Amino acid sequence: MNRPLALVTGASKGIGQALAQELAKHGYDLFLVARNPEELALVSQSLSSSYSVQAEWMAIDLSVADQQKHLIEQVQNRFSERLRILVNNAGYGLWGWFHELNVEEQLRMLHVNVHAPLVLTHALLPILARNGPSYVLNISSSTAYQALPTMTVYAASKSFMVQFSRGLHHECRRLGLPVSVTCVSPGSTRTHFIDRARMEPLRQMADRFGMDPEQVARIAIGAMFRGKAEVVPGALNKAGAALARYLPKAWVEKAAANIYVSKLNKD
Repeated sequence: MNRPLALVTGASKGIGQALAQELAKHGYDLFLVARNPEELALVSQSLSSSYSVQAEWMAIDLSVADQQKHLIEQVQNRFSERLRILVNNAGYGLWGWFHELNVEEQLRMLHVNVHAPLVLTHALLPILARNGPSYVLNISSSTAYQALPTMTVYAASKSFMVQFSRGLHHECRRLGLPVSVTCVSPGSTRTHFIDRARMEPLRQMADRFGMDPEQVARIAIGAMFRGKAEVVPGALNKAGAALARYLPKAWVEKAAANIYVSKLNKD
């Protein structure tokens, strides 16, 4: 069966896994990408058996430019006639004072959060346009809407994703390309983000106010298929994004700092 296919990065757990599951429910075959081969194999097997779709996977590190190129070549060679959805979900954060965090580690984070989505989208957009109607779904963060002390580079990378997505959304419309670009900016979500970012002092707050990844995925996929340019899941997160837009920046940044800096100092 020649079903349409979705490429999902960061698909081994959390929001990425939930997005893959939601797309499988919609009848899409899947090409799942993440770093951990054992986790990818389990997710792929589970989705294939539960939803009768073809779920293939490839373990790569998106912080490495050569591996980004290898992924693109695989998609071009194997799935160029079926690719209809690109989900740029892979990403992570680092918590701490900018000057104390390792600069190479921060650059690796930028390669995953910014460089990989840009390179993948640039390479695969012509394929998506040829196969259209197609979709690009970029996962940003509610931190995109304000500067965030102690997560300075992460928040900046997510701000890039919002502006990149909105710009490309309008470019595709102006050019008449049959590709819709959507950016989703979740707030706190009950995933492994806290572990990767080394933010254990914030776990209790994240668990209390966070959304489940399945909730985020349903909202994200629904917004994507409706052709929305941008969506912030959850009422609390929507309110926070709105306040960040309309209140003086200094107020918003100070409020964010009061939460993150105070917890960092207790670590």
